[in-house]
Amino acid sequence: MRNRVGSKVWGVVGGALALLTAGCGELLPTFGFPRDIPIDATSFEVRIPLSEFGSNIRTFGGYGLAADLRSATVANQFGGALSSHAVIRVDTLPSEIITPDSLDDVRVDTAFTVPRGRLVVRLDTIGARPTSDLTLVAEALSQSWDFFTATWTMAVDSVTRQEAWTEVGGGPVTSLGQGSWDTAAEGSDSLVIELDSTGLALIQDMEYPGRGGVRIRMADPGERVRIRSVSLIGNARPSFKPDTLVDISALVPETSFIYDQGPESTPGEWIVGGAPAFRTVFDVSMPTEVTPDPEICAQITCPIQLTPELVLFAGLVLTGAPVEPQFLPLDTLLVDARGVADPDALPRSPLGTPVIPTSARAGPELFDGGGDLSLEIPVTTYVQDLLRGETPGGNPVFPTVALLTPFEPFAFEVMRFRGAGLEGEPYIRLLLTAGGEVDLK
Repeated sequence: MRNRVGSKVWGVVGGALALLTAGCGELLPTFGFPRDIPIDATSFEVRIPLSEFGSNIRTFGGYGLAADLRSATVANQFGGALSSHAVIRVDTLPSEIITPDSLDDVRVDTAFTVPRGRLVVRLDTIGARPTSDLTLVAEALSQSWDFFTATWTMAVDSVTRQEAWTEVGGGPVTSLGQGSWDTAAEGSDSLVIELDSTGLALIQDMEYPGRGGVRIRMADPGERVRIRSVSLIGNARPSFKPDTLVDISALVPETSFIYDQGPESTPGEWIVGGAPAFRTVFDVSMPTEVTPDPEICAQITCPIQLTPELVLFAGLVLTGAPVEPQFLPLDTLLVDARGVADPDALPRSPLGTPVIPTSARAGPELFDGGGDLSLEIPVTTYVQDLLRGETPGGNPVFPTVALLTPFEPFAFEVMRFRGAGLEGEPYIRLLLTAGGEVDLK
């Protein structure tokens, strides 16, 4: 157990009470004791290593789906490993248009044609900005697929049906076109993929097995980008005004991505996040007493019985571990800690309310391998409840904790932390004040 001296406070409370009660006699109006009682306290820090509070550590994955994310990752051997394709399903274009004729009379046209169109792909140019110009290729899916459960190898992977892709990665496909994005183009956050009449008709044919399915892949090796959204726009030619083209659009209600390899849990490390998401789960048992450093014990009687009243602050400290480039967080990610209501039902146990007041923020610098940076998750109330045996309201305290993201999945990227037996393994940092029931020397 490692400790650090904080500060020694003499008569602080008595002095504060004296100020509050000046001119009010010898007794406080709400407390039945003399106002000049000297109150002594010693504050110090104690670090409790993982071996003294944590056990039964395990990792579970498979929470949520890539389809639940707001963006789709597209990559071609990024980091020398990751290949990922966006898969979208476009809706049908309108069956009628309303437009002026050659006499400027507004008419409804159901006999119009659509000789061409375009896919407008909006990119996340801040979170995953490419290092060079890139080209995205659009291809029509030729196989029936399920938006929610499709993976790199499976077109459908639901409970009731499993069907593999004829070719892994969403194939076979029919080429529709491609578009390029210039990294130097100021203010540009999208690229356009032009579609001819044949390609447009193919993805509008709801009798075709792909039923509006389109794969978007990266043509440039070593590059990655995130797609925020895709729009389908058709150039309609009115039957009564053939020299005019009118833009019409179709919804793209389904945008997901499939990838060839995901992150894996590493023995000894804690992993949180990803899509589907990982959780790290462990049992917590706080020691009943602590023994500070000798210089602290020279001032107070040791060991100290650990009680809720002594705990000013408690923090779970996690040291970041390097994450592979293809899964390295691009933005600040959030970490939650929640009690596990029924550990025997893991990995599908219901979770209790969060045991921390707000989600902890983990920046990308924790995981880039540039230094031993730590994340401290405040768990003061939870530690106090564990020591008490119940919450202040008399509710049970779950001694099994899950570290997870607030929403699963929260991002495609993952967080790794050093676990048991590794340098920088987790510990709980306690700020304690010894006084009152704790004897001072």
